[in-house]
Amino acid sequence: VETERHVLLQCPFAINVWNLVPAMSKLDPTFVTSPGTLLQGSRRMINLPPTGFGGTALYPWIFWYLWVGRNKVIFENRGMTEQEIVSLAVKEARIWHAAQQEQPSRAPGLETRIPHVGRTVSEAQCFIDAAWNAGSSGGGFGCIFKDTNNNTMHQFSSNRSSVGSSFVAEALAVKACLKAARSLGLSKLTVWSDSKSLVMAISNKEKITEAQGVLFDIS
Repeated sequence: VETERHVLLQCPFAINVWNLVPAMSKLDPTFVTSPGTLLQGSRRMINLPPTGFGGTALYPWIFWYLWVGRNKVIFENRGMTEQEIVSLAVKEARIWHAAQQEQPSRAPGLETRIPHVGRTVSEAQCFIDAAWNAGSSGGGFGCIFKDTNNNTMHQFSSNRSSVGSSFVAEALAVKACLKAARSLGLSKLTVWSDSKSLVMAISNKEKITEAQGVLFDIS
């Protein structure tokens, strides 16, 4: 919790980002004692103009791009500006809001497609994230596909029961991402994950007993 609270709320960079976010009732970092209180407190945030979407939550996208920015510094030795974080988050929230307005509501776990009409996309990048509950052994993950112009072209989420660990949940997310890429007809794909241990295991073709079957499928 301390790491997440620092990266998402308390470090000077994150503080500057939140100061730029057009919203009121922003989360007080001292309120956060667990992932649950992080999400619960964030729900109180109210979007302000010029976002243009009152009923769509902005905070998940802020969290996402703060974490992406942190990963870029660690893995690529390059960062993102505070304004870039906010601009990307607002853009993604607008896309999500528009998609919900255009499509009927769907049950949790079903995919949402945002097709690009009139053109074929062969190259894309996929951003994945997963979560795991040690108490229930339940896991869930989400994937967002973007084309070379950073436009969202496909996204989905799913959940599983009897997931052995957070590592297995992350691996299942990569496997689902690759299966979706094949169904989309992509010939080149860059996969982004915040699980360094999984990235190293896949890159080095390591044998991890708890996820050997999933890693084999990925390979």
